[in-house]
Amino acid sequence: MHTSRDGRPRGTCTAFFSSQEDSDKALTLDREYIGNRFVELRVATDRQDYKRTPTGATPRGEPSNTLFMGNLSFTIDEDAVREFFKECGEISQIRWGTDKFTEEFKGFGHAVFESVEGAEKAIEMAGQELMGRDIRLDFAQDRRRD
Repeated sequence: MHTSRDGRPRGTCTAFFSSQEDSDKALTLDREYIGNRFVELRVATDRQDYKRTPTGATPRGEPSNTLFMGNLSFTIDEDAVREFFKECGEISQIRWGTDKFTEEFKGFGHAVFESVEGAEKAIEMAGQELMGRDIRLDFAQDRRRD
């Protein structure tokens, strides 16, 4: 069963079956009641067939040496990010998105590469799995005002 960050059930679950026959049998219960719960069942898509594209206000916009990283695991650390991007070039800084009041991690961050070329190479990894989640990548835009 899937749970939210605070540990409460989200009302969804994923079930794996040992055979197609067992899966087909379970699907006959779609839109039925199991106990007092109404259930909707569907066949999940294979994760290898699903790749996210970079998102943002300007997808693959103007290249910069800083990448936005989204959909990150809540247990990620700098070592995992550096290992993931090790073939792309040196990372000079990693910043994590946190709540300004609680300082809790919000599931996104920024990686600053030593060069724009390193960031361009890294953005090609968008949609690949990092710590069980498909990473979203986009070039970060300078938000400072002149």
